[in-house]
Amino acid sequence: MCRLSSPRPFIARSLVVGALCLVLLSACVSGRATKQGAGLTVIRNGREIPLPESPGECLRVLTYNIRVGAGPERPLTCLSHLTSSPEKLRAIADAIASVRPDLVALQEVRGSEQAAFLAQELGMNYAYTPHGGKDVDWGLALLSKVRILGVHTAPIHQGRDQRVGVLYTLDLAGAKLQFINVHYHLGGYQGQVAATVRLVQEAQEGPLILAGDLNFSRHEGALEPLLERLADTCELAPPPKAFEIERTGTAGGLFRYRLDYILVDPRLLSVIDVGLTSEPYRTASDHLGYHACVKLKHPRVTRALPQTETRPHQKAPGP
Repeated sequence: MCRLSSPRPFIARSLVVGALCLVLLSACVSGRATKQGAGLTVIRNGREIPLPESPGECLRVLTYNIRVGAGPERPLTCLSHLTSSPEKLRAIADAIASVRPDLVALQEVRGSEQAAFLAQELGMNYAYTPHGGKDVDWGLALLSKVRILGVHTAPIHQGRDQRVGVLYTLDLAGAKLQFINVHYHLGGYQGQVAATVRLVQEAQEGPLILAGDLNFSRHEGALEPLLERLADTCELAPPPKAFEIERTGTAGGLFRYRLDYILVDPRLLSVIDVGLTSEPYRTASDHLGYHACVKLKHPRVTRALPQTETRPHQKAPGP
């Protein structure tokens, strides 16, 4: 079976999301920071990357389908026929660094080597989980500035093009954050959402974030069971930003639809800001990265994160 590298067109609309108050985690991009006009830039591998302004103390989460590090060329080509290179992966790393994320949910990652390469480039911890199947070694990865304490994998879609969902437990200055990464197969959404709901139910009580490429429209209604606990960050974001994201979409140049989402538990988390990877970095993949800045509603559970808690390039324990 051929796994296509680009999604079919869907009419995407936002979901609904909640609120967070996490201590701002320092940007972890290799290079030196400089001022350029009113904004901050960073020099990575000889390239100057503009950084977004921080809206305040928050946890910045990015979800990004990297198309096995092959760039946007040859749309609608099977993933197994695409090739990557260190240069293309560094373009992905630059796009990620431009957002200054604390947590990055990656989809369409080709093997643990790509996850390790990006973690090394960005100075972050990582965990890689393959979907399985016989066509190509691809899967999900998490890049994290905080320690990854545990990785739990569950089947999301069965069959030759099988998919898994991954539940990570993260050490947030002594408190535990639950984080789920998913990438839905085209079709069979009701079953995939039901499997994701079960994964959500397995998460411990406390802050929960779900991110990934869902590959379908909000209008199709399949996501409703998840929205009983979670909400879409884009729908809770300031209207100008949310409107721009919906107008631009995340599917790159082929379709202007939002296929990539970050959901949070609105009882415990709030949304401060949302955005897309900026124009210079939109050709690193056939998707744009979607990011959200979230805060815990109850500041008492947060405190400054000691630098010793983060061990760059550390591989997470296996599932």
